Amino acid sequence: MEFGQALWERRLDFCCALRKVMPLQKTLSGLDAWITGVRRDQSSVRAAAQVLELYEFDKLRGKGILKINPLVGWSRDQVWNYIRTSNRPLWGACCTRLDRSQLESL
Repeated sequence: MEFGQALWERRLDFCCALRKVMPLQKTLSGLDAWITGVRRDQSSVRAAAQVLELYEFDKLRGKGILKINPLVGWSRDQVWNYIRTSNRPLWGACCTRLDRSQLESL
């Protein structure tokens, strides 16, 4: 434990940057688009989400990515109804990286 136990209790912002923000920046920097499961009904912050957004993930370097929110207008009940009736896996084969050619064909 390089920063000691319970870092979130002592330095919450640093903990979030270290555990969430920096790994996300690293991952997004190698992608052309990011497909999410964001829904407007999840929170007041997400209420303004759009299907397509330009997400600036590294403001210091001016790096952005196309953020695709296909479920933005769905409710929690609609998502679970789809999962129950679609016979698609909840996780696994449906959750892969797409390359640029796959995105262009959507």
